[in-house]
Amino acid sequence: MKSLGNLIRKYIAENGLTIYKTAAMAGVNRTTLQKVLSDERNASEELIKKLLSILKLSPSEEKELRELFEIQQIGEDVYLQRQYIKRSIEAMAGLDGWFSHSPAINETSFAFQEEELIVQAESSLVRGLPSVRHLLYSIARYAQRKEGAELLLYAPGNLSALKALLFPRIFSGGSHAPTRLRHITPMIKVPAAAATPLTNLEILFNVFPFTISQYFRYEVFCFYSRELLPEPVQHAFPYYMVADNIVLLLSCDGQTALCLTKPDIVAHFRNLFLDSLSKATSMVFSQTTPVSILQNMLEDDFPAGPLHTLEWQPCLATFLTEKMVEKYVIPDLPGREEIIRLGCARIRQLAGMEEHSCIFSRSGMEEFAQTGVISDIPSQYAYPLDIEDRIRILTTMYNVCQEDREFLRLINPVTFRLSRYFYAALRGSDVLDFCGIDTIHSEFNYIRITEPSFLDAFRDFYCYLPESGLICSKEETLNAVAETIRHLRELQPAGH
Repeated sequence: MKSLGNLIRKYIAENGLTIYKTAAMAGVNRTTLQKVLSDERNASEELIKKLLSILKLSPSEEKELRELFEIQQIGEDVYLQRQYIKRSIEAMAGLDGWFSHSPAINETSFAFQEEELIVQAESSLVRGLPSVRHLLYSIARYAQRKEGAELLLYAPGNLSALKALLFPRIFSGGSHAPTRLRHITPMIKVPAAAATPLTNLEILFNVFPFTISQYFRYEVFCFYSRELLPEPVQHAFPYYMVADNIVLLLSCDGQTALCLTKPDIVAHFRNLFLDSLSKATSMVFSQTTPVSILQNMLEDDFPAGPLHTLEWQPCLATFLTEKMVEKYVIPDLPGREEIIRLGCARIRQLAGMEEHSCIFSRSGMEEFAQTGVISDIPSQYAYPLDIEDRIRILTTMYNVCQEDREFLRLINPVTFRLSRYFYAALRGSDVLDFCGIDTIHSEFNYIRITEPSFLDAFRDFYCYLPESGLICSKEETLNAVAETIRHLRELQPAGH
């Protein structure tokens, strides 16, 4: 880690100042400054502000100084952890286009044709990350052509080559149901190494996009290990994928692969996977109907404890009324009465929470205002809200924020981005839920986390957000909500 004291000393010299003159100009104690420069004492926020007021620094220089100051205050591990969580959440926003539609892609130019794949499978080795990704993609496409096909994958979730399976339209086409992908990933046992929190977080965020892909049904399982990447000298091909009549063996770094097609070898690896599956723990809980989703939420938050969410659209269910639930649930819907009963129970539960915070995006709020659609309610179950009720909900939300009954804040779109398909909830002190929303199939795929290092990391991240510059102030949030209400009122017919 760089020394904050050395960096400040460098900036002082580049400004043509002495330590004595710097202390006098900034109005700080010279002895205190000297101890900070020699790293005998941590700098205070006030001292940093005073130094920034007199030093002529470029934006990148000021950013570096502030980063080193933050690291000095909280420690390098926590700093890196916060930055990794932020970057990973933002990376999800970059995948929105992939999951909302099928972008044009010339599949024949990327995937092997069937004849080429068989030849490739009978060859010796495939070397290089691009070639291995090419082969992974082609095998998945080949397997999907058969009804009831599935892929069995045993590899760390953060293995770079696996991203080939996220190519759009990989499992689209034909009349078959989306291909089933079952994946077993190791996780580092806590505590096993200094890199443990970041390593496990990296696995988590690499598997998360698979849970919300509309092109296949993804099931992920994990087990704990003291090492993630075996030594190449001990294991040439520790990972593998089984697809129909092909086994693809993968090297430790995923940059070398070997295809095997003999039936007895394929059967051996399939049996090996199924045996390993019985010793692993499921990470994904898929809820596919309004009744099961609502029951899950009611059970999760009983008894009502703290609930902190990070989501694209504000938690609008908090501001619905029971009359609205009955009004907008589609008539003649199977199980309609039970859906209404559970929906009203959920509204009462949210209203009774003593500690509820929601951090959301302005674009999510504005889309609700424009369409009346609550993003986490599938369209086949409820009608869009009319303008009058949209105004009622946003007005209630404004009042709740103004009176500090809940902590409601917009994200700062300049410094932070959220995916419309991403939802994270920290429930109480022992559960962290991620939810991937597959709007095409009206499914909600939950990753339920109870692993202590994840809980600690996200609890710290939520606590950090109010002071991070990643979210807007209360006043900025209120102004945005008020502006959205004003625009809606302009759309109301005369007489309302």
